[in-house]
Amino acid sequence: MLDCLSGMIRSALPVYAEILSSENFSILEKARAAKNPVALFKTLFQLPLNKMKKPLKPIILIIDGLDEMQNSDLDNFLILLRDYIAKLPSWLGLFLTSRRYEKIFNALTSKVSH
Repeated sequence: MLDCLSGMIRSALPVYAEILSSENFSILEKARAAKNPVALFKTLFQLPLNKMKKPLKPIILIIDGLDEMQNSDLDNFLILLRDYIAKLPSWLGLFLTSRRYEKIFNALTSKVSH
């Protein structure tokens, strides 16, 4: 899921693609190999997006169908959203859609775990 989302951002934001391509790919590969979603999130999003200049207009990412994700992917993604979204630049917004799913609502309205 994170790689897919990063790919969509790369195609829409050439500056992000440039920054990401200049990052150390061994760090990215280690995060993928370790199946460490937090490290992958930091490498794919937190570090490169925070290196970007603030765009003239805010950027909104639309993530549709959270309820359609596989359970283990959804759990990890919800934790990342809840605990790490505040570490992204303020000019980046998220618009999430889902059917009524208590698990999603509870995860996104609970307190940050660290």
